[in-house]
Order: sequence, then C-alpha cells, then structure tokens
Amino acid sequence: MWKDVSAPYSKFESWFYDSYIAPAMVPFLDQLQEELGIDLPEKGFLLDVGCGGGQILGEIAEKFPLANLFGADLSEEQVERANHRLASYKGRVQIRQGSALNLPFPADKFDLVLSNGSIKHWPDQGLGLSECVRVLKPGGRLLIIEADRGCRQSDVDRLFAHSRIPSLFRPLFRTLFLLKVSGPSLDMDDTRELAGNLALAEWSVSRIKNLPGWVLDGIK
Repeated sequence: MWKDVSAPYSKFESWFYDSYIAPAMVPFLDQLQEELGIDLPEKGFLLDVGCGGGQILGEIAEKFPLANLFGADLSEEQVERANHRLASYKGRVQIRQGSALNLPFPADKFDLVLSNGSIKHWPDQGLGLSECVRVLKPGGRLLIIEADRGCRQSDVDRLFAHSRIPSLFRPLFRTLFLLKVSGPSLDMDDTRELAGNLALAEWSVSRIKNLPGWVLDGIK
C-alpha cells in the first residue's frame, strides 16, 4: 500500500492499521454522530465500504442493536480480522471481501452507506461512489469520510493524541500521515467535483471539526 495506494493491505499493514490507526478514529464516532446526525431505522440496513478490521461497525452495532450491518473490504486479511472481532453479534453483522468498484450487494438495499478513510485507495473513485449510490435505497444516505489533502497540522496532531502511538514518535507519524495518507487523498474541491456527477437528490461536502478530514453527505 505504501508503494501503491490502491493495492490491498499487506499482513503487516493490516495489523498496524488495526492496532494503531483505527482505534484513533473510534473516539470521534460520538462526535461524528452528533455533528452529522447519523441515524438508522430500527431494523435498517447499513454498509461500511472499506470496513477494515470492523472497529467502527462494532461501535455502530452497540448503538443500533437491531440494525442489520454489513461490511466490505478488499483485503482478505482485514475481512478475517473483522469477522473475528464481530463474531459475537450472532449473524446481524456480515463482512464480505470485495472491491468498492464492484460491491457484492444488490441495488437499493441499504438505508445508509458509510465509508471512512477508504476512498483514497479506490483506483476509480467516481465508479466507487457510483457503486455506493447504486446499493442505496431511494432516500438513503451516503456518508464518505476521508483525510483532507488540505488539512491543518493541528488537526493531525489532535488525531494522533487519541492513538496508541507513544508521544515521542508522533512527530514522525504526523509526517507520514501528511505524505502517505492525506497527501494522496482528495481535497474538498476534488470531492465536490465527484459528487456533482452522482445520482443524488442533494449533497454537501464539509470539513470535519477538529479532524484532518472532510465528509461527503448525500441523499439518494
């Protein structure tokens, strides 16, 4: 992945992301839910595209105990981690291996399609977004969250303050984040251009408060 941002994670990269990066995002889930008003029908269907090791799906499963939750990830290693982590949810969480460019789900299935930190890895981001819209029900909601190529250093530092990375090494990881995570990502203008080509009734792109990222929020 460090040589080719669209390549599946290696075993080491999956372990590192699962152990250090993903846990840093979980504390912000409550903030995002409050800011974005994330909600689901009582027995609604949610898909996490690029779900990684399933940490965010686990948090959502606790917040929405009757929801039907699905995840898709290109990395077989991450799918294995997610299935192991979420095994206690007795079948209402299902993780599948698959590409964002060809999601293994029928059209008009989900009330909410969520993707966090994944779109920068998609070889064809427009096609991946179109796939996300395809599997949404009419009136369903699309939430794409990603690192902002134009992010502020203070927001990167705030992100790593919630990580398990020792403070001594955080300046190094800030540099790696700026070069290898936000650097190859999209900025807000890129995202608005992509969103304008989608079959959405309404959409907006905005910066996430105190985080080095943006959110595309749309309704089909």
